[in-house]
Amino acid sequence: MPFSFYQYKATVIRVIDGDTAWLRIDRGFREFFETSCRLFGINAPELSTGAPGAASKDWLTQHITGKTLYVVSMKLDKYGRPLVTLYDPETTVAEFNQSINQQMLNLGLAVPLAD
Repeated sequence: MPFSFYQYKATVIRVIDGDTAWLRIDRGFREFFETSCRLFGINAPELSTGAPGAASKDWLTQHITGKTLYVVSMKLDKYGRPLVTLYDPETTVAEFNQSINQQMLNLGLAVPLAD
């Protein structure tokens, strides 16, 4: 069964590394689901790389931890995690077109990943 495109609100519980976060997803009707999600289309440096991995994780942690974001789920990765694009609902309409994923690319904290 293919995994389809879905959009939800989710609260970020914690950031695992520069391209993975643990989210509490609101599926509606007071139904919540917690899972690890990978950011779609980007690859951040591993934590084992030292400063680059730490910088990527630190930026993501500061910008999304504890926030409620819009989550667009694209498909599942090879580990069964949802591949997601994150959007901050507190941005202006013009900024909303730029996802958290894209911001990380723009800042050089991640590189594009062809999925």
